[in-house]
Amino acid sequence: MSGDFPKNVLHIGIVKAASTTLQEHLFSRHSGLHHLGVPWRNEKLAIAFTGMQRDEVYDFNPGELRSACEGELHVAAESGRVASLSSESFSICDRANRIMLAERLAEAYGPAKVVAVLRNQLDWLSSRYVHNYVKPVPETRLNFDDWLVTHWWRDTFSYRHHADFDTMLRVYEGVFGSENVHVLLFEDLVADKATFVTELAGIANINAAEAVSLTAEAHNEKRAHNLGYIRRRFGILPRVSFRKYLPAMTYDAISKLFGGRMTPSYSEAWRREIEDYYRIGNARVAKRYGIDLGGRGYPV
Repeated sequence: MSGDFPKNVLHIGIVKAASTTLQEHLFSRHSGLHHLGVPWRNEKLAIAFTGMQRDEVYDFNPGELRSACEGELHVAAESGRVASLSSESFSICDRANRIMLAERLAEAYGPAKVVAVLRNQLDWLSSRYVHNYVKPVPETRLNFDDWLVTHWWRDTFSYRHHADFDTMLRVYEGVFGSENVHVLLFEDLVADKATFVTELAGIANINAAEAVSLTAEAHNEKRAHNLGYIRRRFGILPRVSFRKYLPAMTYDAISKLFGGRMTPSYSEAWRREIEDYYRIGNARVAKRYGIDLGGRGYPV
């Protein structure tokens, strides 16, 4: 891509680490950003990026993706805004596909500051379980141990690989340059949203006060405790806590239809398995980025 374009921002997720909050309240709304997606600016972009992630080598059309990006990048440059692109799916391909995906992004989108928001793997896995469990599909309602067996040990699209942050970050460091990869932590957002958003705004080179204002009222919804899946998925329910307005018996009866209240807990064997798997990679990430992951509960 031409060097005349502003330094783009590429947010690669991860899933269940405030990606939707950042996409809906910051990236798509900030006056200093020209946001390509998610949410997608137009259908052409949505189709092109979906193909980028799904098409095999000989089916992929790089020209179509470059064409979809170039016009939007020119608009961003002419308006003096920073181009932004966000998708959780950029971080969740299996190991072999991550390099291909990052290379395709770099070719079409150009040089970029890559932002990754990480989350403690133990907390992340339990959050993914709750997310799957409350979907109104009975087949997803496995107990936590059975769910871990199903998603941890599978050969492809394994959650074990999705939360391998060391591998994910090394791929993007190699393609975009280690100096352009920035790591933020979900735990810091929960502890102090304004400080987290200010740091993100500094990376993107956009007005921090506006960014903080846009995200101040972002709805942090605990999916384990209300009917949040239906609200978020279909947009048919108001953004309120139903527990505040419904009698306890009524709330519990309705909630059971969508999975009920979930508080997954780890057996000692599973905790050791997960901690041992991520310990070395997390220690590498902590050292490269100067972040105290151990102090925030990450296995190191």
